[in-house]
Amino acid sequence: MVPDSLKQQLAIGGRLVIPVGPEHSVQQLTVLTRRSEHDYQQENFGDVRFVPLLGEEGWP
Repeated sequence: MVPDSLKQQLAIGGRLVIPVGPEHSVQQLTVLTRRSEHDYQQENFGDVRFVPLLGEEGWP
C-alpha cells in the first residue's frame, strides 16, 4: 500500500514510481498517478527485488 503522505504530495497528473511490499522480500513495482484531488490510478508492473543501498549514502 502506498502511504497517504506520499500520495498527497503528488500534483494532479503527477506520477510516483515505487516498490510496494515487505522491505526484504519481493515487491510490486507500482506507478501511482494522481487524477484529481481524491482520485488515484494504480498500475502494477510485476515483481521486483531491490538491493539495499550501502556505503556513505546508504541505510545504516
